[in-house]
Amino acid sequence: MDDRSLFVAPPLPTLRANCWPVVFIGVKTWHVCHRRFDFRVKPRFPKKLTPEFLFVDLLNNLDELAEDRDAVLQQARSKLKSYDPVRLQRAVESFGSMAVRKRLREWVGS
Repeated sequence: MDDRSLFVAPPLPTLRANCWPVVFIGVKTWHVCHRRFDFRVKPRFPKKLTPEFLFVDLLNNLDELAEDRDAVLQQARSKLKSYDPVRLQRAVESFGSMAVRKRLREWVGS
């Protein structure tokens, strides 16, 4: 791996039916033998994983989860206060989609 990649195992902090390692990469050219990986080409991701980044990534990828979307959202909303607000805001600004930004503004505002 070069400095434009980040390996994560296990994947997101939920139980997934398709549970294999996740690799965030900035380039598409990768060759891996005898092992399945979930490659996610992202233009930006942190050099070091934080709980706040994983939270934002979970919200960014709701449509890919095997779990009930509403249940995941309800649990995510209940855990919102457990994250460092400054780090979470930074992660949302750096890595969150517009939908995630809007959702979190609504959650914080209510």
